[in-house]
Amino acid sequence: MPAHVPSPRRRPAFTRFTAVALVVIALLLGACSDSVSPPADNGNQLDPANGTFTLKDISLPGTGGADMLLRLEGSDLQSDPATGTVSLSVQVRNLSDRDVTAPLVVWLRDLRPADVVPLNADFGPPLPDKFATTDTTIVPPDASAWGFDYTGLLDGGRLPAGDVTAAKTWIFSDASLGAFSFSADITCGDPAPGAQLGGLCFVDTDGDGAADPDEPPFFAGGVQVTGPDGTVTWAMPGPDGRWTVDVAVPGLYEAFFMSLSMSPLPVELTTPNPLSVVIPAGPDGEPQGWLGADFGIARGWTPPPAPGAIQFTDRRPGQLHVAPWTLLGSDQWGPLLSLQVGYSGCGPDHAFSLWMSGGFQETSPPRAVVTLVHETQEMCDAYFTQNVGFDLLPLYERYLQQYGPGRLVLVLNGPDGFTQELPVAVVDSIYPMKSMR
Repeated sequence: MPAHVPSPRRRPAFTRFTAVALVVIALLLGACSDSVSPPADNGNQLDPANGTFTLKDISLPGTGGADMLLRLEGSDLQSDPATGTVSLSVQVRNLSDRDVTAPLVVWLRDLRPADVVPLNADFGPPLPDKFATTDTTIVPPDASAWGFDYTGLLDGGRLPAGDVTAAKTWIFSDASLGAFSFSADITCGDPAPGAQLGGLCFVDTDGDGAADPDEPPFFAGGVQVTGPDGTVTWAMPGPDGRWTVDVAVPGLYEAFFMSLSMSPLPVELTTPNPLSVVIPAGPDGEPQGWLGADFGIARGWTPPPAPGAIQFTDRRPGQLHVAPWTLLGSDQWGPLLSLQVGYSGCGPDHAFSLWMSGGFQETSPPRAVVTLVHETQEMCDAYFTQNVGFDLLPLYERYLQQYGPGRLVLVLNGPDGFTQELPVAVVDSIYPMKSMR
């Protein structure tokens, strides 16, 4: 049995990378070929001059959408012809801004060539009895994985942000003293919680702007948070109405509540919206969290019907028009486009749809050609106006896949050759910032 078996954890975080093998070079060979050199991507480095190198940077899913980043660092690479073994010292460095908690196990698998085997792993395939464990939190990626346990090297069960563990020596049988490769996984505990900004979304039945125990949560919306550096994140309230985002630096934050209906009509609140929050620094210089950013939804308010989503076509704008309309104004809130239009007809209830023709125009910033189609044509002279809203999320998803976060111009087409560029939008995420004016 290993000297230390990590204590059970409620939900260990686990990830793997499989596309790139880690390569160890036996120093007695004196040189290496391109076929066995470490791949150049993701920071793999080998420096035989000082005997230290980066094996791999590994990303782990963290809380609040922020990934954890751990690095395997090797040193003291040695070969022993007498025993046919290769050894190296490996430590784990925490490159994240959040502490990593126990357990912490590095798993090796896919060893090539197949006769290379770790000799001193703490966990491994069910060959020797020494690898048996009843700890249900230690789950290898598969039955052929070998595990080196770093849990006992953590100070107080944590690997602090920016810190590194003591090194463990990995010993491999390698009779030919040739190059070999392996891939690696890491199992660790939940990341230690950091500072957070958050609050409660609730139905304010008495209209006093304060959450009372008997007032129900409201979760048909979300909160857009803009940080001191302009970074935008999005938080969804849970079933209890509570929302949180991680905060990395002290400063002024703005929290803005939006209805998930993406309605052009403002949500009626009994609390300030947007809400400005100052996150101060503590004695250690780190940000101090605050969970009092509440949003009260006025009693009796219900979200208007959700707008239709933008659609896509290869047809030209001139081939799409059915009936005329006149643009009176426009507004954009995140992925919602609201258009104020006027038209003639026998009644006020007319249908409209929005289409994007072709792909993005390669300008700076890129442009999307969109056409508002008036679907109803009536032979009456009465004149009506209407606010029509459209969900641009499908368009933004295409933009992010092609360009990543950035700026986008919508070129709106109408009847009789009418075109107008709408205000530039910032596509920062699936729930982007409001349009720039």
